[in-house]
Parts: sequence; structure tokens; C-alpha cells
Amino acid sequence: MIALTFLLTFTVMDIHAPNVHKPTFVVVKIDRITKSKSCSYCNDDRVVILKHLAGEPLNIKNMKIHVTVSRNGSSKSCILQNFPWRYGIGIILTSNELVGDDIIDRNPNDYAKYLGEISYKSDGFWSSGESIGFRIKREYLSSGDDVHVLIEYGGELISEDSKIFDGK
Repeated sequence: MIALTFLLTFTVMDIHAPNVHKPTFVVVKIDRITKSKSCSYCNDDRVVILKHLAGEPLNIKNMKIHVTVSRNGSSKSCILQNFPWRYGIGIILTSNELVGDDIIDRNPNDYAKYLGEISYKSDGFWSSGESIGFRIKREYLSSGDDVHVLIEYGGELISEDSKIFDGK
């Protein structure tokens, strides 16, 4: 009888079990930071390649990449967002795609081959085994600098990695 009373009380009050949020599981690492000549007039690009190693596929529309470059106790940082990124003649990334310090190259045409899953030509999901990349302006990344990357997905930080740029 007591159990029936509780059951009716909870039903009338429309009390439900709390909605339990399952965190997104993913392993993302900085695969490499490389100097590359990504276009005919580019000179010593600093390209950061992130690799999705394991876990759930990520819808890139729900993702942001926080990037911080530290040197001798000071740092510059920005957020890469609003994926997928388009590229082509005359397309320059704006403050809608890049927020914060101006450390990322705003011309994706120069490094389109590195964009991977954040490109508009991708399927829109970053899955295990796939890479994405972006270019840090040469003046903001020198040998010995620390590159720190956080992946935000659906408003939560789900992955973090750092790597020292070796200048190669």
C-alpha cells in the first residue's frame, strides 16, 4: 500500500529519473607539427596535424579547437570553430571561424590539403584514423615553443594534448 502511494505520488507530480549525460569518449593527439611548403609561395609553414586515434566519431559542426602557443612564459591563444571550413579563390577565414589572438593563417587555400575532416569536402564526421590540420603563422611558432590543444565538443572539453615544436 505504501509503495502504491509513492508510485501514485511520483506519477502525479511527473517526477522522472534524472537525465544522465554520457560523456563523449575520444582519444585525440597532436600527431605532428611540421614545417611544410603547402603552396607555391608559402615558406616554412607550421602545420599542426591532429589525429583521432580512438572513440566516437565527432560531428565537426559541434566541435571547437582551442589552440595555445607558449614561449618563454607568455602565450597566445585562439579558438577554431564553425566547421566545416570552405576554401577557394577569395575565401578568407573571419572572426566567425577564428576567435582570439591572430595566430592561425586565415587563408585556408594555402593549407587545404591538411584540413581533412574540417573541410567542407569531408563527410562531416571526424572518426578514428582520420586527421585534421591547421597552420600557425610562422612568427608565432618557433623551435622549443609549446603547442597546447583542447577539443571542445557539444560544450564540454573532451580531449587535450601538448607538443613541443622541434623546428623540423
